[in-house]
Amino acid sequence: MGDSAIEVLVVEDNPTDARLLEMILAKVTTQGFRWRRVDRLSDALTLLNQRRYDIVLLDLALPDSYGLDTIRRVRSAVADVPIVVLTGLDDEAIGLASLREGAQDYLLKDELRPNLLSRAMRYAIERQQILDDLRHNREELQRQESFLRAIVDANPNFIFVKDERGRFTLVNEALATFYNTTPGRMLGKTEAELGGNSAQVQHSQREEESIIETMQEKYIAQEPRRSSTGEVRWFQTIKKPLMLPNSTQRQLLGVITDITERQQAEALLWQQAEREQLLSQVTQQIRRSLDLGEILQTTVQTVREVLGVDQTAIYRHLTPAGMASRSDADPSSTHALELSAMNCRDAARPVCGSEAVTDGVGLERLLYLVKHEIWEVEDVLADDRWPAAYRDAISQAGVRAILAVPILRGEAVPVLPLKMDDRPEGGATTGHAPNPLGDDQWGLLVVYQWHEPHSWQAWEIEFLKQLAGQLAIAIQQAELYRRLELANRKLERLATLDGLTGISNRRSFDEALAREWQRALRQQSPLAILVGDIDSFKTYNDRYGHLAGDDCLRQVARSIAQAVKRSTDLTFRYGGEEFAVILPETHIDGAMTVAHGILETIRDLQIPHAYSPVASIVTLSLGAASLIPRANLDPSALVAAADLALFEAKTRGRNRACPSGELSH
Repeated sequence: MGDSAIEVLVVEDNPTDARLLEMILAKVTTQGFRWRRVDRLSDALTLLNQRRYDIVLLDLALPDSYGLDTIRRVRSAVADVPIVVLTGLDDEAIGLASLREGAQDYLLKDELRPNLLSRAMRYAIERQQILDDLRHNREELQRQESFLRAIVDANPNFIFVKDERGRFTLVNEALATFYNTTPGRMLGKTEAELGGNSAQVQHSQREEESIIETMQEKYIAQEPRRSSTGEVRWFQTIKKPLMLPNSTQRQLLGVITDITERQQAEALLWQQAEREQLLSQVTQQIRRSLDLGEILQTTVQTVREVLGVDQTAIYRHLTPAGMASRSDADPSSTHALELSAMNCRDAARPVCGSEAVTDGVGLERLLYLVKHEIWEVEDVLADDRWPAAYRDAISQAGVRAILAVPILRGEAVPVLPLKMDDRPEGGATTGHAPNPLGDDQWGLLVVYQWHEPHSWQAWEIEFLKQLAGQLAIAIQQAELYRRLELANRKLERLATLDGLTGISNRRSFDEALAREWQRALRQQSPLAILVGDIDSFKTYNDRYGHLAGDDCLRQVARSIAQAVKRSTDLTFRYGGEEFAVILPETHIDGAMTVAHGILETIRDLQIPHAYSPVASIVTLSLGAASLIPRANLDPSALVAAADLALFEAKTRGRNRACPSGELSH
C-alpha cells in the first residue's frame, strides 16, 4: 500500500454514530489514514467520481439509499474501490449478502475499536488488490484467446474441428467462404448437410472415423474438392485427433491448404507441406505445455531433428538483477547469457558448453550482433568480419556455421538488415556502454553446424524465425500461468486462514463441518465439536490493550491446536475470542477428554488476567456436543447443541467444559 496516507471516505448520516466513528478514526490517523465524511450516498458518489479513494466505510441506512442497493450503487460508480460495511445490525445473512455484493468486510458499530477498524481497512485494501490482479490476469488470458482466434480466422487455410459424429464445432472464415456460407451456419452440421459431394463425403467420413478411433493423424498430400460454385480445386490436408482435457470426448482437427495454383511445382510443394507440418507439430508441442523447462527442451530437440543440424541451444538473457544473484557472474559485465536448454547430435561431445563459444569474446559478439535480427554465418573461418581471436577459438571448438534468432518477449521476430558493429577489434565494451539487448529481448535460439560450412536456406531461416515467435508466446503464457498460480495460492490462503492467529477461519469451519457431517452420515459414525471462548476477554482487552489481546488470542489458538492430538481433528477461530474444534469419530466422552486437555493447556499458559472474576489467569469455557448424523438433521443442530453446552459452562462459573445433554451419547 506504500508509505503515503490511505484516503478513506466515510458515508454515515447518524450524528451519534458519526461522532463515534470520527473519534475512532482520529486515533487511526496516526497509522497512515486520512479520512473525509459525508452523510448522503449521492454526495459520496460525486466525490468518488471526482477523485480516487483507497477505501469506503459505508453505512447501509442512508437518507437517499437503504440496504444492499447502497453497495450496488457504489460498485456501479467505482468497480474497484474496497468497501467495508459499518452497521448496527448483527445479522449474519445481511453480512454474507454484503460480501456477495462486493463488500470486503462487515463490521458492527458497537464492536468497533481503532485497531480492529485499522486492520479491517488494510485487509480490505489488500484483498481488493489481489482481486484486481486476478481480474487483470484473466483479462490477459482472454485477450490471448481472442488473439489466437483472430489468427485462426485470418489464416487463408481451411481450419475446422469436428466431433465424433462428424459435425463441425469450429470453422474459420476461409472454409466458410469455400462453402459460400458463414462459420456460424456451419456449426453443428455435417458435410453431407452442407451439400457436399456424396462419394467424397462418405470417403471423408470413413477416414475421419478411423482417425478418431485409432487416435492417429493423417496427412493427405493432395485431394480434389468441389466448391459451392462447382469448381474443382486441389488441396493438401492434415487431420489430427484431439482429446479434450479431463474428458473422454474425442474430436478431429483439420487444416486444409489450397495447392491448385502450385501443381506445376509438385516436388517443391511436397517439401513445403512437410515443413509446414513439422512447424505445426513443433508449435503444438511447445504450446501444449505450461512448464518452461519442458517447452525449451522440446524446442531444442525438435529444431535439431527438423533442421538436421549438429546442435541446438537456447540462451536466456540475464538481467543485471539476475546476474547479481549468480556467484559466477563477472561483476564488470553489463550483460550475460545463461544456457537454458540444448540438444546435440552426439551427446558425448557438445560444443555449446565450450569456453570457445561462451567465453567473453564470443559471448559479447553474439549478444551485440543478435539484437532484433536474424543472424546467419555460413562459415566462421571464411568470414573476415570476425575477430581473429574468435575465429581461432571457434576453429578449435569445431564450430563452422551458426544461425541465431532473438526470442522476444511475446512478440514475433522482425526481419531487419544485418549490420556489423563498428567497435574495436575484439568487441570490447566500456564500463558504461548501454546494454545491447533491449528490455524486450528474452534470449536467443541458436543452431550450430560443427565441422563443415553450411549455406542456410530461406526455409530454414523462416522456420527458425516463426518458431522463435511461437516460442516467445509460449514462454509468455508459461510465465503468466506461473504468476496466476502464485496469486491463486495466495488468495486461497487469505480466504481460509485467520489473519491474526494463523489457524483456519470461520469459512473453513463451515466447509469442514459440512464435509465431516456427510462423511459421518455415510459411515454412521459419531461426530463431535467443541465450541468455546476466552472468559472475560472484553475486560482483558480493555485493561491490557488490544495488542496484548491479539497476542493472547494467538497464544490460545496455538495451544488449542497443540492440545488436539489426532491429525483428523481440526481447530478454527470461530470469531472474535471464540474457537471451535471438529472431532470426527468421537463420542461425547472422548470430546470431553479433549476439552479437559484444552482447558489444562490454557491454564498452563499462565497468561495473567488480574481483572477476571474467574481466576487470576486467562481461562476458557467450552461446550461439547456429539451425535451420529441423521438424514433429518443438518450440521446446525450440532453447533446449536455445543452452543447450549457452552452457555451451561458459563452459567456454572466459567473455566470449565460442559457436555450437551440433549444430543450426547
